Amino acid sequence: MAFARTWFGLCACIGFSASAFAESVVVAPGASALERFAAREVVRYAFLRTGKLLPIMSSPRGDSIVVTLDKSLAPQAYRLTTKGSRLTVAGGDPIGTLYGAYRLAEHLGVRFYLHGDTIPDVRVPFRLPRLNEVGRPLFSLRGIQPFHDFPEGPDWWSRDDYLAVVGQLPKMRMNWIGFHAYPPGGAGPEPLVWIGRREDLTPDGKVKAAYPAWWANTQRDGAWGYRAARTGEFSGGGSQLFAQDVFAPEVMEGLTPRSGKGQPSILLFNRVGELLRQTFDHARALGVKTCLGTEAPLSVPNEVATKDARSLYEGMLERIRRSHPADYFWLWTPEDWTWGGNSPEQYRRTVDDVKTAFSVLPSGMRMATSGWVLGPQHDRAALHKDLPKDVAMSAISRQVGHAPLDRAFGDLGNRQKWAIPWLENDPALTAPQLWVGRMRYDAADARRLGCDGLMGIHWRTRVVAPTVATLAAAAWQQPWSKQIRWLPEPKDAVGGSTASFGEPVGGTEEDPVYQSVRYGMSGYALELPNGRYRVTLKFNEPHYSEPGRRVFGVSIQGKTVIHGLDLVRDYGKNQAKDFVFDAEVTDAKLRVRFLPQTEYPCIAGIVVEGEQTSRRINCGGPAILGYEADLEGSSEADARRTAPVLDFYRDFALAEFGLPEVGDLFASIDGTRLPEPATWIEGPGGIKVEKPDLSRYRFVDRMAALRGKVKGAGNRSRYDYWLDTFNAMREMARLGGQREELDEMVGRGRFEEARQQRRAMARTWDRLIGYTLRTVSSPGELGTIANLEQHVLRTQRILHARDEEIEKGSGMRLPEDASPSATHRGPSRLIVPTVRSQARPGETIRIRAIVLSLEKPVLRWRHLGKGPFRSVPFRHRGRGVYDAPLPMPSSGLGLEYYVVAGNGGKKRVFPPTAPRLNQTVVLGP
Repeated sequence: MAFARTWFGLCACIGFSASAFAESVVVAPGASALERFAAREVVRYAFLRTGKLLPIMSSPRGDSIVVTLDKSLAPQAYRLTTKGSRLTVAGGDPIGTLYGAYRLAEHLGVRFYLHGDTIPDVRVPFRLPRLNEVGRPLFSLRGIQPFHDFPEGPDWWSRDDYLAVVGQLPKMRMNWIGFHAYPPGGAGPEPLVWIGRREDLTPDGKVKAAYPAWWANTQRDGAWGYRAARTGEFSGGGSQLFAQDVFAPEVMEGLTPRSGKGQPSILLFNRVGELLRQTFDHARALGVKTCLGTEAPLSVPNEVATKDARSLYEGMLERIRRSHPADYFWLWTPEDWTWGGNSPEQYRRTVDDVKTAFSVLPSGMRMATSGWVLGPQHDRAALHKDLPKDVAMSAISRQVGHAPLDRAFGDLGNRQKWAIPWLENDPALTAPQLWVGRMRYDAADARRLGCDGLMGIHWRTRVVAPTVATLAAAAWQQPWSKQIRWLPEPKDAVGGSTASFGEPVGGTEEDPVYQSVRYGMSGYALELPNGRYRVTLKFNEPHYSEPGRRVFGVSIQGKTVIHGLDLVRDYGKNQAKDFVFDAEVTDAKLRVRFLPQTEYPCIAGIVVEGEQTSRRINCGGPAILGYEADLEGSSEADARRTAPVLDFYRDFALAEFGLPEVGDLFASIDGTRLPEPATWIEGPGGIKVEKPDLSRYRFVDRMAALRGKVKGAGNRSRYDYWLDTFNAMREMARLGGQREELDEMVGRGRFEEARQQRRAMARTWDRLIGYTLRTVSSPGELGTIANLEQHVLRTQRILHARDEEIEKGSGMRLPEDASPSATHRGPSRLIVPTVRSQARPGETIRIRAIVLSLEKPVLRWRHLGKGPFRSVPFRHRGRGVYDAPLPMPSSGLGLEYYVVAGNGGKKRVFPPTAPRLNQTVVLGP
């Protein structure tokens, strides 16, 4: 089947019947709820694409679309078949039928993402397409893992956001969603998972005792580098996005920065329990499996009376069973395992905890493991040997996705095993990331390693649309996998990961060699002719600044040659240190073994010199300065870990913008070719302070030059989202370069120049915020505004870090225009950040609208395709924030609606194609 076809392509390539328009959608009277829902979805998308509202009938009449089951198909599989005047949408089970309905919508030109649907601007006549397609999933579980901890992610989702995202999953033929909760300490405790005793529960799963917990909110101070700030102080008009000075997720309203002891904490956990109940109920109705959990060994809050793991797991799991039944409960191995390694005792305690939880697992719930690594450092597949075979195993990819899938997935036998590559990484969280090629590679790699689950970790929803769409499609078909050039298996290094750093290294003229390291390996096994060799081991500590954080030894050919090496203590951070030894090879192998004591050993380079041959290895890095590459996990490997992408991006650009040639531009910047102006600086998404190569941003100007070719309000709106996203990215890079110049000016005492530079930086900040405000269209972008204000501006102090020195050195205060603008000076905007497409009969949906430089909005709605529109005024919640009720009918198909604000030249509508093509909500299963 051709996933990259749109309606316009289909007109030419599959043909249509010559008969009249389809006249009905047919579903049997005794059909299941999901089959009837599939029929309503066929009606919805046929209406959106053609303007024709097809009746749902129990028998065919004229050209008909028949929604049914076909027991010859496997569960989840679907078939689309046209014969004469009938198009059959059939599934091997009800969820397979629903997948078939959504696949038909894709053939009509519709595209699905986490943030919502893309409906082409131009409606077309609808005739039955000639289809003969069977779809079968390559992975039994396919989905997403939205990660809690930052405002860009589900921390800031409302109930409607959870329901909206879950509702999009089956449209993308996904069937799994999982959540992780940080335990007490550091970022936690988070309120997703309650830790307590069974006796502290009511019969319906509410808690009677709890402890303080939190998700991200604007009063939370210091966590992940976000400083507490009043939203009214946000620059560039960003304050208008928030109704009050304190913004928090709905469940935390009145409970910030964290819930207090006693009743406030009980209230928070019970609110979250109700949120999860509604979310998981909706998921279950749509065939989506649910998973949640925390980390092992269990970290117990001080307020909890007992520390006995068994009784606590009994209480935790019983609460889930009563309050919000989940399909899976998972425990993550400690995050420190990927950065600092683990001791045998830590591993034993973790295994014991998982076994304890497994022993009290309620009937109907399954157990899983996950973590930042697949298993412990001595054997990544060790959990497979030590845990029951009914426990599923998973892991997010290492190095925030820059490392390939763990090879040990292939050693986990036939148990359930789920690969979780990164749709985006958190160091670059304030910038766009395009990883379509890497996602295709990882999806094919997951299949090659025998995984039966494929999920993606992420925070934001809209800006990851290309990558999540790739993940979804790759779980069903991988025609491009034959063109993948697989990375070579490491032939020298035995395990480990790689990392690269940018700081100068003292004591060497070969900085690039010492700036990349391999760490966590057990050793190197170098194939060499027999003979005597001179072996140089090259070391640097690029990460830790304190002694005692990394200590290890080394043996060569079985003889220990280095004892208790502590590079910081003995030589300092970022200092090159070489050790030279003699060794003899008698079996064609030179074995260098690393002996961990504290944290992971690391090495920067190995040079072997002999009479017959010599080798120079840049450990953890690419080929450079006469050294050969040590590929796996290096930046060079990351660039090579890709797959063909042009077919995807051309389809994406046609569906999103009506301009397929823009896909060539997107393909040219996919993966490592897209600059990264942001990195981890005390938290996610800090701006890199370095001179940028602005020539790498020429694609932004090329995209701007193509805008005049984009026709249609929806196409232009979607195009401008990406153009503004890329413009913001370039201003971020420009600001980082200006900051580096400012530091140099201050360092050299050029204070008057520094004063002028600060003024220029404030204007760059204004442009960065202005472009970012233009992209705000989902909770993720609201979180980006918070990150820029609370983290980049207040913690990184990208503008203000040198102000005191400049004022003291110049003897003058900085002028007022060296501060960011407080007001919104960009175009007026109407934002509806949460878009649900399904609802319960009789439910009232809350439509939230945010306006910038506009008058109060109005909601207009009607029954789908029928009658006049009714108007509902919005209620003002504060600043630019409004909401209005949208009452769903108790029966029928559903509603269509649009929002309008302003008038005349300042009039704005949502969706941009309204009132001709509106937002729709159908009654769910």
